[in-house]
Amino acid sequence: MAVDAALVAMAALGILAVVYRLWDAHLGVPFEYLPPDRAPYAYGPDAPFYLMLAKTAVDHGWFLSNPSLGWPFGQALHEFPQTLDNLNLIVLQVLAWVTGNPFATVNLFFVLTFVGVSVSAFLVARRLGCSRLAAAVAALLYTFLPFHFARGTPHLFLSAYWLVPLIGLLLVQVVSSRPPFTADADSARGWRVHWRSRSSVLWILACAGLASTGSYYAALAMVLVLVVVLVDFVARRNRRVLVSGLLAVAVILGMAAINLVPTFLHWAENGRNGDLVQRGTSETEVNGLKLSQLVLPVEGHRIPAFAEIQSDATRFSVIDAEGGQELGALGAAGFLAILVVLFAAVLGRRDGVDPLSPPTGLQPGWDPPMGPRGVVRVFGVATVGGILIATVSGFSLVISGIGVKEIRSWNRISVVIGFFALVTVGFGIDWLRRRLPARRWRTPVTAAACALIVLVGVLDQFAPNMTPDYAATKRQFDSDQVFFGEVERTLPEGSAVFNLPYIFFPESGIVNGIGPYDTARGYLQSDDLRWSWGGVIGTDADWAAGAAQSDTTELLERIVAVGFRGLVVDRRGYENSIRELAIDGAVGRARAVSPDGTLAFYDLREFADETRARLGPVRWRALRAEALADTGTPRLPA
Repeated sequence: MAVDAALVAMAALGILAVVYRLWDAHLGVPFEYLPPDRAPYAYGPDAPFYLMLAKTAVDHGWFLSNPSLGWPFGQALHEFPQTLDNLNLIVLQVLAWVTGNPFATVNLFFVLTFVGVSVSAFLVARRLGCSRLAAAVAALLYTFLPFHFARGTPHLFLSAYWLVPLIGLLLVQVVSSRPPFTADADSARGWRVHWRSRSSVLWILACAGLASTGSYYAALAMVLVLVVVLVDFVARRNRRVLVSGLLAVAVILGMAAINLVPTFLHWAENGRNGDLVQRGTSETEVNGLKLSQLVLPVEGHRIPAFAEIQSDATRFSVIDAEGGQELGALGAAGFLAILVVLFAAVLGRRDGVDPLSPPTGLQPGWDPPMGPRGVVRVFGVATVGGILIATVSGFSLVISGIGVKEIRSWNRISVVIGFFALVTVGFGIDWLRRRLPARRWRTPVTAAACALIVLVGVLDQFAPNMTPDYAATKRQFDSDQVFFGEVERTLPEGSAVFNLPYIFFPESGIVNGIGPYDTARGYLQSDDLRWSWGGVIGTDADWAAGAAQSDTTELLERIVAVGFRGLVVDRRGYENSIRELAIDGAVGRARAVSPDGTLAFYDLREFADETRARLGPVRWRALRAEALADTGTPRLPA
């Protein structure tokens, strides 16, 4: 089994190398740096955030605190649910130790998500009853879902959906004859809760893993388990299944709470930060699942007729969908097959096959929870329940209305439905294979057919616009490297640099063409400087909001009084050059301009000396205290 999984992983890497043209990439240049806000990179502007996390790991050993950002207070991420990604963060931290380079760290992490997803999907598909070839097909197609590339490195941890297949296995195992966390017993009810068996320990680890690879995957796992066990209880009144499912939810929820301990302690000591961006109920509508997207061709499909179908179907949609919901043609076929099998069962059709009977063709000792029809029916219940919750104006709107607003992008359930669909495709491959004559040519013909299915499926799911524009990225990256290298050579080690315009952190949105995390580039491209950007909004570290909203002379006096000796202006943030001309008049012309002309650097050391001499020590200290105490209007860019 390990050899098979390794071969699938190697195949995934080989396919990725071809479709992503990895020979054109540079390990030390991010795949996506400041990508445009367009398909498939709908969240491209988030890319610098994960690069910032990786550099924090390189420089400071963990992610919660970074004294180089939000200077002089530092950046503290305790209030963010980022620790629900602790397992991903550990992997990122290990890669940071190995490479010592944040850009290589993120690139390698993304490449490794293809290994992790393919291996996990293969092993789970085998456990559910697929043959080796069928499981390999399902795993590879699942690895190359459009979801993977729509997330990419800008949503790095959503790309790491390597434990999502465990959700499918958990659902099937819970309603099987051997539900997790229980064991047969000589008692009236015939079973008991049992935590210490090997199976229970493994399921505890699996549930803990789901709670540590992202809030969305943990939430989706809990919701789907509840859907399946409640439907099962209504149908069979099986208390063992109900208890097993509730215990699985409790383990996931409990591990999530453990992961969030730093946040809880921060709240207990400092209270809640009301200035952080608050989620609204309307976001559930905007980011809901669109059923049509599951079966439509991928946006920008390589076949023009298919691309036009997708464009025509979505052109007049009132609500724009998040990218990456498409399942591809084979995934769409598997999705429809799930619904057909479920509705056939509901209508009482009998096929003469026990759904709980194990499939044929498995290696000795490989014991699936139930037969393929049983698995597909469980997936059908989870799929229909998930659609009712996640679709636009579905029950997710009610969930948000009662206060659970942090989970708002319910369309991300598509990656779970995609696994259900492609495992169903795997069962279909095995069904067809069993109907071929038992001749010597059956195995090589089946292998060739499976390879062709993977080839066609990947080409169908991967649009040409999903390949990064490495040349354009390198031009931008090189421009920043030259510019910030000059800044770092000019200022003494440890100097602080103020960023204009003011962009609050986090999630500012795009302000005059500047993405929410674009300002992280100074930190990313330097080693020995401190930066004003990156202090969390609503905290002491967000004092820069007040300073930036002052007139230019007062702004410059405040920041040098605080201790800044450099100023970087992102010219894209201003519709005209009035601010820059005022700075020129106060401190002289810019010391350096980036090769692309978007960034200007001012050396403030001489201005700081003159201002300190003019104000005197008392007024100088008072001005510093005044600047640090004035947070202005935090969300107003200036």
